[in-house]
Amino acid sequence: MEETVTEQAKKYDKGKPRMELFPARAYRAICDVFTFGADEKQPEPYGAGNWHQGEGFDWGRLLGALKRHINDFELGQDIDPESGRPTLAHAGCCLAMLLENQLACHGNDTRARDQISMHKAIENMQKKGDQPPRSYGPECPMSSDTASLIQTLREGRRFVPKDADAEAEADDEVR
Repeated sequence: MEETVTEQAKKYDKGKPRMELFPARAYRAICDVFTFGADEKQPEPYGAGNWHQGEGFDWGRLLGALKRHINDFELGQDIDPESGRPTLAHAGCCLAMLLENQLACHGNDTRARDQISMHKAIENMQKKGDQPPRSYGPECPMSSDTASLIQTLREGRRFVPKDADAEAEADDEVR
């Protein structure tokens, strides 16, 4: 039997995000929660896109809602009693809104930055002189840590701290 070779159409998408990798059911469930919140028939509707109107709001409110939904799930609540939708889909909405606010520099960044220290990998990147732009979009100032993370993701690299490289080498020597 002779093998038939067919030529495929060209599609130039190298370096572009592979949207098909996002889980379809999770995406639909999150969109369903956004739709529920926008439904004017609800007793207290938010309205479509309310979360990004005007000056926005404190990121801490989104973090609080995200943590509440995660905690509800952790305690065994699979379905949100108010909406009848998956509890984790509500958490997904909070996370999506928080990420969009960060990327668009919208709302008020109320994180407790002085209480955390970033991973050594970021410091190592900066020591090597890898200085990405300090913004993601027009006039959107970010900490150098956040800008480094975004630049690394944009370039398709992952963080590998020098300490992790040393541990891997030590493991190799032991074997």
